[in-house]
Order: sequence, then structure tokens, then C-alpha cells
Amino acid sequence: MRAQFSSSGILSSPVILLSSVALLLAGCASDQTMRAAREATLLRRAAFDLNCPQSQIHVVDHDISAGFAGVTGCEHRASYVHVPGTEQWVMDASDHKSPPRNPGQ
Repeated sequence: MRAQFSSSGILSSPVILLSSVALLLAGCASDQTMRAAREATLLRRAAFDLNCPQSQIHVVDHDISAGFAGVTGCEHRASYVHVPGTEQWVMDASDHKSPPRNPGQ
């Protein structure tokens, strides 16, 4: 198969067109996979921080791609920021009060 240039000067080979579409779809899939992984990590972290079962944690305000999210669970609310270059989330603010620490420990 021989590639041809169209009148606009763009290569009009079906192989290049299919390759471009495949790359575009792969990029979308990897973005969705990244978002799903980030959200799963966020849910685990929030469940631990709020001392609440993960099944009761809900992401209520988020832009996971931008690295921030709000969660609720067990009558508590918290906001998180994503640490760039990692899979970690850090609590930014919360209405949850941690139990007092035992000074003897």
C-alpha cells in the first residue's frame, strides 16, 4: 500500500489514520485507568483517616485529574490533595477529630 498526500498536504494513508485513532483511544484508556487507580487509593486513605469502612466513603467533590477531592463517610467530611509523582493522597482538611493519643505510648 502506498501512502498518498491529500490536497491539504496531509498524509492520507489508512494505516496512519488507524494508527492515530488507536493512539488516541489508548491515551483515553490510560487516563481512565489512572483516574480509577487514584480514586481507589483515595478511598482507602479516606477510610483509614476517617475510621470508616471503605464501602461508606463517597467522593462528593472532585477533580481527580487535577489532584483534589472531597469525601464524606460516617458523618464526617474531608478534603484531600494528591501528591504529584506518587499515588498518595494527603488530607488537607477535615471535621473528623482523632481520638486522643495515649501519652504513655
